[in-house]
Amino acid sequence: MKKILSFTFVFIALNSCKPKEIEPIPPTLATITISETTISSTRFSGAITDVGNQSITDYGFVYSETNTMPTLTDLKISLGAISANNVAPFNFSEAIQGLKASTNYYARCYATTKLGTIFGPTISFKTADIIQPTIKTDAILLIFTTTAKLRGIVEAKGTFDVSEYGICWSASNNLPTTNDSKSSKEKNVSIFPTIYSEDATNLIPNTSYYFRAFVVSNGITTYGNTLTFKTLVNKSL
Repeated sequence: MKKILSFTFVFIALNSCKPKEIEPIPPTLATITISETTISSTRFSGAITDVGNQSITDYGFVYSETNTMPTLTDLKISLGAISANNVAPFNFSEAIQGLKASTNYYARCYATTKLGTIFGPTISFKTADIIQPTIKTDAILLIFTTTAKLRGIVEAKGTFDVSEYGICWSASNNLPTTNDSKSSKEKNVSIFPTIYSEDATNLIPNTSYYFRAFVVSNGITTYGNTLTFKTLVNKSL
């Protein structure tokens, strides 16, 4: 009986000396917030609200055009390991470049430990649209037999600088383009609205013409509304 009691005591004593296993606690990640969004960039801001009890060997952001639950195999911004001295909440932010204009993206935070990679909630955002300058075909200032002075207005700036603006005209095309006859200025516009005039030349007397203002920005031509005029009769003939 004494031997049994002695063995039981030793067994209890040995087990009581074993260190208790610590249950692993993963980090907790907040939802990303978005700011400073342009046509090709944005800023992600995230937070680790609870660092858990495992070493964080890497953290950052993942994002994708197509994957609604982006992972490490998608586009990634890695910010490295977190020092053991850092405590929650641990906030971090990063500017994201090289995005496509007018495009929807999905993004979330991540943190990697020896247990694996933990992700935060997914958010979606859209980059800004490319905006073209606004242009208006404004007026007919003067009409002669073979020339006319026509006016347009560049009303507002777009996303990119203006490279050219002017007037185009045609006797046969009711929606004249820069492939028809044109007169223009190849320079940027810095004041809005900018009112300008152009001379339509080499016209045929006693002929009706269509004309409209145009502006070029980022290689794209934007046209104003179409107006018409008729040249004067050549009375000398």
